[in-house]
Amino acid sequence: MSKDTRKKLMLIRYSDLAAICEQFEQMEAEGWRLESLGLLAEYRRCEPRKVRYSAELLDTASPLAISSPEISDGSLDYIDLCEQTGWSLVSHYGLLHIFRTEDINAPEIVTDPVENLHTIKRSTIRTYLLMWIGGVLLISALIFMFAVTKSPAIIATDYNILFYSIMGIIAISIIGELSFYFLFWYMKAKRAVSESLPIPFNDTKAVNRATMRDRILIFVLMTTPFLLFVPDALRGDLAALGSFMKCFFWFAVFFTTTYFVQVGYRSTAKTIIATVVFAFSLTILMIVTVISTLNITLIRYPGPAAEIITDARGNFVPDPYDIPVTLSDVNPAAEKCTNWTHGKSSIIAGLYTYTSKSTDPDMDQGYLQYKIYHSHFEWLLQSYVRDLGTNDPNIEYVREEIEATLWGAQKAYIASDDRVGLTAWILVYDENVLVIDTLDKNPGAAVIDKYAEVFGEFLGAEN
Repeated sequence: MSKDTRKKLMLIRYSDLAAICEQFEQMEAEGWRLESLGLLAEYRRCEPRKVRYSAELLDTASPLAISSPEISDGSLDYIDLCEQTGWSLVSHYGLLHIFRTEDINAPEIVTDPVENLHTIKRSTIRTYLLMWIGGVLLISALIFMFAVTKSPAIIATDYNILFYSIMGIIAISIIGELSFYFLFWYMKAKRAVSESLPIPFNDTKAVNRATMRDRILIFVLMTTPFLLFVPDALRGDLAALGSFMKCFFWFAVFFTTTYFVQVGYRSTAKTIIATVVFAFSLTILMIVTVISTLNITLIRYPGPAAEIITDARGNFVPDPYDIPVTLSDVNPAAEKCTNWTHGKSSIIAGLYTYTSKSTDPDMDQGYLQYKIYHSHFEWLLQSYVRDLGTNDPNIEYVREEIEATLWGAQKAYIASDDRVGLTAWILVYDENVLVIDTLDKNPGAAVIDKYAEVFGEFLGAEN
């Protein structure tokens, strides 16, 4: 950036018009003249001088008033009238048009407070309409997502659901804060106008406090996904790394679109193409940088199935070749096995499915499949036990509590669905829930004892 230019973030509310003009006047008194207005206000160095600024809300040529670079014909006529009285248009951003005059005694552009307040209300509703519609859609999507997922335990394990839920709550908080902020101001302003008093625009201190609140909310909104994804991405969880990159891509899309719209020299088609290409290229560059810097290996070669890998918080790391218990551990006859793992985790909970299957065509040892749910929160562990099978409309488990001592667990249940021939053992440990939902084809008492012995040593020994 040139030393003769300066840019400053502008979070503009129409209840702050007087304070905005005071800020522009103060900047020019310090030798910085406003050149253009958008999400960033651009100033250029100039000779310090005392001038006056005025902010007016005028119609644009596009219904997308928040970012329209074009001015309507009616507003052009009004601008010509203002220039005849000594006010020249400096810049505009959507409905907001900034005028400037060096004549300290020039008359105010708008003198009727009733008309001014009505314009502010109409312009605010017009500007906030898309935001409110988006808020309603967001709340509906969150309700639908929770209704479909049903179990809070499952929600806690899914980065995407957890991310969108938190981001949705923050976004709704921002929408609510902006809406109530304006509503309280408008009620106060309407009362003042009815008493023939000037419109009580917020002063600079009030605007600075509101701007600081907005910046904190925006900062939280931007850092939340990184706080969710980075810890697990750093220790090599490819699912977390993928979620991190998806989040990074959409942030790149948002900021790139904002920049191109603000520049205003590209057509809509060119803006979309340039945004996608730029965001995709930036994401690829970030992936290469992260992998190179952290030395994350994307392809892991087979190794011994000795122990489960966990991160610092105890969440299970999915690894297709290292699973804690294989079919050969519970059935020595199954010497040739293929093992794989898939799952997901967040900073709250993790859920991974482990599968071990015999590859010997001459023998039929069946296959072993089990899930381990991990969380530090007892209520999430209990909700997982309670909600097991609720997300599958084809399963209706009937569960019965059994002796847990054999498994080295605190609680043990057997759940079955005779309609489809499914049986699951649900074992509750301190911070883990083990669900063995597939055993050998005809498990006898000896086989079940063997499973209890192996899994009891694996999870029960930790307690």
